[in-house]
Amino acid sequence: MYRTDTGEEIFIIDGHVHLWDASPENILNKYGEGFIACFYDYHRNLSPSEYLWDRDVFAQYGPERMSRDLFVEGYVDMAIFQPTYLKEFYRRGFNTTEQNAVLKDMYPERFILNGAFDPRDGEAGLEYLEALVENYGIRGVKL
Repeated sequence: MYRTDTGEEIFIIDGHVHLWDASPENILNKYGEGFIACFYDYHRNLSPSEYLWDRDVFAQYGPERMSRDLFVEGYVDMAIFQPTYLKEFYRRGFNTTEQNAVLKDMYPERFILNGAFDPRDGEAGLEYLEALVENYGIRGVKL
């Protein structure tokens, strides 16, 4: 809980978090490299210098770093995963429900796990979405 200067406690929910992997071994093609380069450029150009991350650290935002950033150094009480698969760019996907489930398992009361559905995937996509509900108990869907 965040406590204001007046002592008021505020429960903080981060409604849009990602646990991503754009490590060199996961990048599938030039589009994966371009995506993480663009993402990093936003970070580099919009963040104060004292908050800049090294490019290699930025490429793979792992469970330990994320939990520390959110719950130890940050003020987050609960976070909602919004997966971004990008499997056309990354071998294992950029940020999948399966990857996010690792942190959900570590901190079950602190994360809400969502899935994703791309209508272009048709019936196979709906079957995958049903499997996410069955296997992970997802609470929402990013379209």
